[in-house]
Amino acid sequence: MNARELIAELGRIDPDTPILISGYEGGFTTPHLTSFEVQRLDRDGDQDYLGEYERVDEARRQAGLDPSDPELDLASLSPPRLVGSPVMAAVLTRVTR
Repeated sequence: MNARELIAELGRIDPDTPILISGYEGGFTTPHLTSFEVQRLDRDGDQDYLGEYERVDEARRQAGLDPSDPELDLASLSPPRLVGSPVMAAVLTRVTR
């Protein structure tokens, strides 16, 4: 989803409607909005539990790992590949306590 699509969706609802995201272990909570540069990664399907984007420095670190690095070798994973160029992203997160 991009900002244009989100704005279009939000335009269909009452402006006083609360915006919520999934809670840590259940329920819903109010999000915090930040923006920063991210890089998309192709994790080759073996790490579907991880998001497809990381902050740029972390994405480059992961993509540069040697396959024999313990971080990957323990689970027989391959290093992810960088996809495209870094982009600015709006990120909704839970407020940490």
